[in-house]
Amino acid sequence: MAMYPTRGFPGSWARQIGIRTLVVGFTAVVVVSHPAAAAPLKNFVTDLFGGQGITILDPGEGLEVLSINGATLQSFNSINSSVATNLGGSTLTSSVAATQFDISQGLPISTTASLGPIIGERAETLGRGKFDFGISFSRVEFTHLNNLQLNNLTAVAQTPGCTFGAVNCDDKVTINMNIQIERDVASISGAYGITPNWDVGIVVPLVRVVARASATATLLDSLSDGDSFANGSTAPQQSSSGGEATGIGDVVLRTKYNLLRSATEKPFPDLAVYGEVKAPTGDSSNLLGSGNTDVLGELIVSKQLGAIAPHLNFGYQIAAGRGSDIGNFRYDVGVDAQISSDVTVGADVVGRRDDHALNLTDLAIGGKWRVFERNILSVSFLVPVNRDQGLRPDYAWSARWELLF
Repeated sequence: MAMYPTRGFPGSWARQIGIRTLVVGFTAVVVVSHPAAAAPLKNFVTDLFGGQGITILDPGEGLEVLSINGATLQSFNSINSSVATNLGGSTLTSSVAATQFDISQGLPISTTASLGPIIGERAETLGRGKFDFGISFSRVEFTHLNNLQLNNLTAVAQTPGCTFGAVNCDDKVTINMNIQIERDVASISGAYGITPNWDVGIVVPLVRVVARASATATLLDSLSDGDSFANGSTAPQQSSSGGEATGIGDVVLRTKYNLLRSATEKPFPDLAVYGEVKAPTGDSSNLLGSGNTDVLGELIVSKQLGAIAPHLNFGYQIAAGRGSDIGNFRYDVGVDAQISSDVTVGADVVGRRDDHALNLTDLAIGGKWRVFERNILSVSFLVPVNRDQGLRPDYAWSARWELLF
């Protein structure tokens, strides 16, 4: 057992700081929560051109409305769900570290050979009376929808049931769109060890979402009989919509219980069960939350093998309610490796397959650095393995500071 001096950082004082900071942070999040958009962001794409289609003035037939019915626009109904859930999983990182603070002894103690996984969970728990406090920030800018670039999407508006060029079907409008979707999340989290094998935690996220769309509509008149837009012009028409919103996201409650701790020299892995409830506290109409109460259950398998620690997490998330989330199977396969006593690097393959057969796979890489004995800094980058399904970024990144005592 490694011993460190405790002068200037007694356990009770540290615990009070962590708890008070968590309470203050939660209060601050609630106070600043507000939408910055005049209209709900979840309709920011279908709000283009007034949201009712595009009106054409035909000298022989009068006004007619062309419906926006391209395959691209049909898929926009899933944008709210994709923004709210594509980062998936808990925003809590693993509460496993090489040094933890034993309140009963008032001393830090060495617990594991590495600083823990980058994203996934290992079977170890915090331990009785130990507290983990963390602040994290993540950012993602979505760039593709079903492998199509968001800054170069196209759609078509025409008379329902018409074949362009046929009699009384001489008008068609092509629409070129540029979609911008960004999501920033700042989270305050805390976890506490109730027993040697059981810990519980909470994460309170503050979310900022930017969702904007701009489009250019060009009229094609196959008969050249003087058709125009409703304002009498044949020139391309411009439209824009969307904005940004900031507020509290979906609060996460989590728990982990260790079922088996195997001695290092034994071949058996460590086992734990993990549970998570995500409450619908975020405003789903402004893409700040999913609108559902989600319940996730996972089995955790891990093993410390010298300086290397592989882990496997797999389970199922149930989405309850009428929000955007869908039930889905989740898995995480990863490994973390100790480079030095204060540095750990790791990698995870993270996957999610929902009940509608949407299959998302990501690769996460990163590292953790211990500073000042009980402070741990971590940085991770997530890169999509497949980009042909759903709403996807080129990459996402996150940074976290945590204090264990």
